[in-house]
Amino acid sequence: MGALVAARLVHYTQRALSLPIHSITCWCDSEVALSWVRSAASRWKPFVRNRVEEIQQLVEPASWRHCSGKDNPADWLSRGVTVTKLAEGNVWWHGLTWLARPQQAWPRRKENHERNPLIPPGEERTSKHATCALMTVQTTEEPLHPGRYGNIEKLFRISAYCRRFAKNCRSSVSERHGGNLTTWELHEAEEMWVRRTQEEEFQAEIQALVRHGRVAEHSRISQLDPYL
Repeated sequence: MGALVAARLVHYTQRALSLPIHSITCWCDSEVALSWVRSAASRWKPFVRNRVEEIQQLVEPASWRHCSGKDNPADWLSRGVTVTKLAEGNVWWHGLTWLARPQQAWPRRKENHERNPLIPPGEERTSKHATCALMTVQTTEEPLHPGRYGNIEKLFRISAYCRRFAKNCRSSVSERHGGNLTTWELHEAEEMWVRRTQEEEFQAEIQALVRHGRVAEHSRISQLDPYL
C-alpha cells in the first residue's frame, strides 16, 4: 500500500505542477514490494496484481529503487518517535544526505529481483493461461476521487494539503508554508471541488453561458439564473 500511495502522489503532483519533469525516482524499503512492481502484474494473485497494475501505470517500474529500512524516515512514526524528536529530525525535514549527492553515490540497485522475484507465502505466481478477446476502456479516475473518502471534510483537508505541497514545490524555501491548514486553504480546496463538480455536471449549461450568455429554458437550473 505504501508504494501505491507514493505512485498516486507522484502522479497527482506531476499534474498539479504542470512543469517538465525528466526523471523521477521512487524509494521503497520493502524488497518484496519492489519485486512485485518490477515483475509482470499477471504473475500475482488479484489483490497484489490490481495494485501492481495501477503502480506500473502511474510510475515506470525502472523508476523504483531500494533503500534500507534504517534510512527510511517514513518508518519513524511506526517506531514510536516522539513529536519532539520528529521536529528535531534533520532527515525528516531535509531528507537523507546522500540524496543530495550524484546518483553514483546512491545505494546500488538490486537488479536480481527482476530475474528472480521474491515470492512471499500465499502470493505464489499463477500459471493459468487463457485466450480471450479484450476491449480497451480508457478511464480518467483522479487520485483524489471523492468516493474514496468517508466524508467531505476529509476530502477538503487532503486536497488542501496536496495543493499546499504543489505550491511549496514551486516556491522558495522562505516562502513555503507548513503547520495546520488555514481557513483560506480549506476554502480554496472546497471551491476547487465545487468548480470541478459544476464542470462535470453542467457541461452543456457552461457552454451555453459562454456562447449565448444564458442557459436553455429546459435546463434544470434555468430558474436559478446562473452566470459565469
